[in-house]
Amino acid sequence: MEEKQIAKKIFSDILADYFATYNVDPFSVNINIVDDMWEGYLKIRPDHAEMNSKEMEEFQRKNKGTAIPPQRYDDLFTILLQREYLEECVRNNKVDWIGTLVHEAAHVNDFMQFSKIVGVRNYDIILNRDNYRMFHLWTEFNAKVKGYYFLRKYTFGEVQNEEQVKFIVDTELPYHIKDLFEVYHSTNNGDWQMYYVVHFLGRLYVWQKLFPQYFTERSIRDMLTSNIWMYELYMFLSTHTKLEDAYRDFKGMKNILKQNFNGL
Repeated sequence: MEEKQIAKKIFSDILADYFATYNVDPFSVNINIVDDMWEGYLKIRPDHAEMNSKEMEEFQRKNKGTAIPPQRYDDLFTILLQREYLEECVRNNKVDWIGTLVHEAAHVNDFMQFSKIVGVRNYDIILNRDNYRMFHLWTEFNAKVKGYYFLRKYTFGEVQNEEQVKFIVDTELPYHIKDLFEVYHSTNNGDWQMYYVVHFLGRLYVWQKLFPQYFTERSIRDMLTSNIWMYELYMFLSTHTKLEDAYRDFKGMKNILKQNFNGL
């Protein structure tokens, strides 16, 4: 079997596991492995060259994976995976790429479902962050949750083995708190700041779901007490894990964020 066919089979098996784990109706998607994420993106959607800013170009070039909506509504989404990243993962026997693939697959599913909810048959309309900011933040949280869970699932097998807790508490959690502080304060762009926050909260949600006796609601409140809006956002996201439920109360989510981001 050729390498491309082997990769296609592996990707298919991972996606099948994602569909089964989260009760998602299976969908087809193109998966391309590319050397340069931005060039790969523009090959699929050259019409976006004028739409995206220099900042977006730089972001895509740093990306390890991304989901690209089709120009025609009924066509397939495309997931790009960065070749060097993928090869490095395989070389070092790491499964980070699985988390990335599932993360992007979750975005694809969210976009398809949201287009039905709002009655829009043009994904480019949904890409407009100014009009659909709450959806963009929700899907980042959701994709982080699902991708990070799969990373842990394929790394440890027994995802709820309590032997993992000490490393999470002593190493992972402090690292990601520090990282969030640094990236948050590295920019004045509110969209990027919110993006970093929901990714952190997505990781925190996975820990709470796997080890609720250690990551209790009280401990999470204490952890986020200096940023009450962040705690309230976490509570919203963790209690609105279905897109339909979240959409009905996006106004409430927006009001939480307005406590810290006045321009919303």
